[in-house]
Amino acid sequence: MIVNREMICPNPNDPHSWIQKAKHLWEQKRYYNSGQYDNPLNPDAHYKITGPQIYQQLAWDIQMFVTGLGTTGSMIGISKYLKEQDSDIFCLGVTRKPNNPVPGPRTKNLLQQISFSWEKYLDEMIDIWSREAYTTSLSLIREGLIAGPSSGFSLAAILSYLKQCKKKWTLDALRNTNGEIRIVFLCCDTPFPYIDEYFSYVPQHYFPKIQWEELLQQWSTTSFSPSYNKIQEISCKQLYRKAFSHKELLKDWRIYDIRDQEAYEHFHIPGAVHVENEEIARKYCKLHTSGCTCIVCKYGLRSSDFVSTLDQENLLSLIWWTTERSALDLPRWISPTCRRSHTTL
Repeated sequence: MIVNREMICPNPNDPHSWIQKAKHLWEQKRYYNSGQYDNPLNPDAHYKITGPQIYQQLAWDIQMFVTGLGTTGSMIGISKYLKEQDSDIFCLGVTRKPNNPVPGPRTKNLLQQISFSWEKYLDEMIDIWSREAYTTSLSLIREGLIAGPSSGFSLAAILSYLKQCKKKWTLDALRNTNGEIRIVFLCCDTPFPYIDEYFSYVPQHYFPKIQWEELLQQWSTTSFSPSYNKIQEISCKQLYRKAFSHKELLKDWRIYDIRDQEAYEHFHIPGAVHVENEEIARKYCKLHTSGCTCIVCKYGLRSSDFVSTLDQENLLSLIWWTTERSALDLPRWISPTCRRSHTTL
């Protein structure tokens, strides 16, 4: 899959990246370049400022520190300071799962591009899905803490890790003398630049029906109230188990991919037909009443809306295929160009 890496995680070593262009401008003495990917002042600032603030404000009683790994500067500086005060403080680094965008953090693979030696400052690593980051961020917002997706990303990692510890009966090892586990995670973003992305990653049931919606009609002539009870969703595993035999699409199954042409040409489910125009897709669905038809979009939200408008049996919406295909290692057609330049993002 070809993705604009400048939009997700820029490569500091790419001579064509904006990071390198910033360096060239700095070399011309026209601008100042902070160089967060290789400037030792990045982790040093967290060692001198953020780490001491955390330790002092918690009255020297902290059991765990957690943050996402992007430039890794915050983890290096804070972990170094905290462990100098108490070597038992547990430091958990968070990466994103492949092909699961979250602004800021990187995948384990993309951390290889970072020049800092960050590995020795971690006790453990955990990876998180995009939807976990955004749904947890939304929960923070609704509790009154206006924090963005990378903040939800870190909190989701904490909750996931504590569940793992509980299953392994190792939770007590993290407690202080009062039986508490005092955990700090960084909230270093806001949700405002990413509002549209919440509607792509967060499941629809997280957005309850608006009360007094009629009061909005004076500003809007349209009202969005899809019939969610009609939506029939299917997971990636279920689709590949039911619709394929020896990686071939069964004859009684049809898959319509309603993403844009470029996305379809980069990668798609084997046997999927590209139908970007939803009106045409609706006509195709109405023509086929036998067998099963599956609608595919990027994350499953647009396809769910599509399915909700047609009261039709055996019409399914595929959920989370774009983000889960790599983790599940599901078969997919990839363009020759993508095969040559494929990088796990």
